[in-house]
Amino acid sequence: MSGLIEKLPVALDYDATKLCAAAGFDGQDQELLAFAATCVQELASGLKAWRVKDPAGEGGGDGFLLLAIAAETEAIFSEMFARSPSRGYLAQALATRLLTRAAATLVPELASHGCAPLVAPPMAVREALASLGVKWMEPGSMSRAWALLTPMPYRGGCEVCLLAVDCPRKTGRL
Repeated sequence: MSGLIEKLPVALDYDATKLCAAAGFDGQDQELLAFAATCVQELASGLKAWRVKDPAGEGGGDGFLLLAIAAETEAIFSEMFARSPSRGYLAQALATRLLTRAAATLVPELASHGCAPLVAPPMAVREALASLGVKWMEPGSMSRAWALLTPMPYRGGCEVCLLAVDCPRKTGRL
């Protein structure tokens, strides 16, 4: 299993003001910006990236990119929703932006496409994901809220994505 998994470095600009703007929040509120900066620092410190190779080439390429924020960090921010839904929502938006920006640094085509297509991984890749603490669940989700899985290298956008029919970008729910 370990031969299928390669840890990847993530070099990313963790500027809270930029991430707030990308997440749709006004960066003028200094208290909110200070909270966002703390969130970004916590989220970034828990961000991990792996290339999970597909030994049989079943997924149409040589593997998948998995990005995940540490389960412990995810749990802390999940509890935040109960205490302050608005701050919990901001943390969720920041985590999503952080994951997508990190993905775009590792798979540059994602930046021009604007999202990371979700493709069902083959069984060997699912087993590797599970060894990293991320379980694949049918019909197209994972056991972790703050995880992203996408083909690596890039193999197409909406035409390969499991979520294309109900895509939040297409339906306006994003």
